[in-house]
Amino acid sequence: MGDWMISKKRFWGLALPIWVDQETGDFEVMGSLQELQERAVEGWDEFAGHSPHRPWIDQVRIRNPKTGNLMQRIPDVGNPWLDAGIVPFSTMGYNHDREEWKNWYPADLVTECFPGQFRNWFYSMLSLSTMMRYDEAETAEDKKPFHTLLGHRLVQNEQGQPMHKSDGTAIWFEEAAEQLGVDTMRWMYLAQNPAVDLRFGTRHPDQVVTLETPEGPVRETAEGVPTCLVTSNPADETRRRILIPLWNCYKFLVDYAVADGFVPTPELRARAAGQTTAVPDVSSRPEIDRWILSNLQSLTETAVHEMQNFNAPGFCQAAALFIDDLSNWYIRRNRRRFWRSKDASDTDKLAAYETLYEVLVTLCRLLAPCMPFLTERMYQNLVLMRQPDADDNTVAGLPASVHLCQFPACHDELLDQALNTRMAAAQRIVRLGHKLREDCNLRVRQPLSELQYSCSTAETAAALETLTDVIAEELNIRSVVRRDNLDDLVSYAYKPNLRTLGPRYGKLLKDLRSEIPEMDDSLLGPLRRGESVTVSIAGQDVQLEPGDVLISTRQAADWASADDADIQVAISTQLNPELLREGMSRDFVRQVQQLRKDADLNIQDRISISYSAEDAEVAVMVQEWSDYICSETLADQLRSDPAVEGRSGMVGDCKVSISIQRTNG
Repeated sequence: MGDWMISKKRFWGLALPIWVDQETGDFEVMGSLQELQERAVEGWDEFAGHSPHRPWIDQVRIRNPKTGNLMQRIPDVGNPWLDAGIVPFSTMGYNHDREEWKNWYPADLVTECFPGQFRNWFYSMLSLSTMMRYDEAETAEDKKPFHTLLGHRLVQNEQGQPMHKSDGTAIWFEEAAEQLGVDTMRWMYLAQNPAVDLRFGTRHPDQVVTLETPEGPVRETAEGVPTCLVTSNPADETRRRILIPLWNCYKFLVDYAVADGFVPTPELRARAAGQTTAVPDVSSRPEIDRWILSNLQSLTETAVHEMQNFNAPGFCQAAALFIDDLSNWYIRRNRRRFWRSKDASDTDKLAAYETLYEVLVTLCRLLAPCMPFLTERMYQNLVLMRQPDADDNTVAGLPASVHLCQFPACHDELLDQALNTRMAAAQRIVRLGHKLREDCNLRVRQPLSELQYSCSTAETAAALETLTDVIAEELNIRSVVRRDNLDDLVSYAYKPNLRTLGPRYGKLLKDLRSEIPEMDDSLLGPLRRGESVTVSIAGQDVQLEPGDVLISTRQAADWASADDADIQVAISTQLNPELLREGMSRDFVRQVQQLRKDADLNIQDRISISYSAEDAEVAVMVQEWSDYICSETLADQLRSDPAVEGRSGMVGDCKVSISIQRTNG
């Protein structure tokens, strides 16, 4: 940091307390308002009651003790950042109550835009604290004005350009709040890496809109600016990945709980709301229940650690992954537990309800700082069982708001890292399987015959063997088989990339050409995972980066393969008539479920199904899979009707018309 101009010939700013005798040039610095009052001979009455700023302070005159001349304040004001930098002392009563000041100094957290403030506010605080405490503290550590400084980059428009009022691109709060959503905005800020500009959105000044607010229609901002359309792809993505999946998880529980008459016990509500430290006994619950509860403890650990270290993006990233696990793994894999008919003796179904309830309420408490309105809405209904507009939201013994709950703490009794690791490995295989299906244009509804996998570590392989049923169900594959290796299905060929290796190992190019293709996959395999390896070429150590070697894959016919770190996977892509018909049955179910959704049927409504198709293979499929179709769609009847006038859709490669009718009144 170089020299800093501390004074400015401006009107606004901290009036420098320097009084000058214009005749002699003598000057005096006033150390306090009390001293100025004692020395004042003119203008104090006009100044009294005002802050020490222009124009009031300029009315005060003092007398030169040497000459008797009147002295007036110099016209200069201090750099505005002096005002800001002295705040840790002036605002906190340094001159008036030193003991109380010590209770507040230094500040726990200071945060502002780093590019603009590192040489302004941050620097002025450090400088003035050093000067103010030069004879009070021995070390720089004792003089510092804050414990933690969190600097962040800028908020730009979606094209990465500054937003200005002058050209109409500045987004006003009312516009963003009403059109994008306040919880969406809050998540965008908290999840953003503070070292990177946030490309917030785009204001369209040529498209004036009326904002529908709880207080009525709004056509202007508080400053009188016409409200305009605001769009934001990052906001859309936040809703798609975070808010909507979370709300859908909540809605899933509420819909099924209402249909089944599930009501959480007072003990469950108190525990979920953090009013008791009791830990539920989950030893008899299914593994997937114990897994989601264990995963919740891991998220809680992450939340506490990252928030205490001012790393909101770290927590938001972990929370996003958990919401995805909750929605796309736990709930999707447990739909049948909630779906089956109500039975008072069904302890497994009760365990599913209690597990999902506790997870959602605890998640509300974890996410409350990040999305305060959505979590409050969920908490009011789940815990207090009140609607948001109810007059009285108080329930004896329970916090009246999620924001009055204790922040969750990790329950070590529920944390099972081995289970988390096993399930994470299974999810990795499932992700690889989905990618292979996508690459081969094989939709998940189409069953496949076999998946083979191998692992480089025995621990991972053993963990996956306990979850082969889960993997098979997730990927819709009939058989999941562990192998020591997949060499009979897939192999890799390696060639040196002369463009990158030539400049570094020119003298070894001949040896690189001959030796790299002969090296085993166990040696060069890490390159496929983005890791570097060191090999010996002609007696010399050579470090190979992933871009230094060209890798090609050779696969067996009717197989597709992929790998991730220590896991290698191959799926059979061969389809026989039996597999094709099973895939058709799943397409048929999907068409019926869409008809149920379009008809706005309740989840417990039963139906009859009529269909027509010209292809005889459809009738064969229906005969073979009628029980499955009726069970999945809550159908009491499934019949062929050539005259049916229903929705047309594709079932496999066959065109089918389907119609449904509710049968339970």
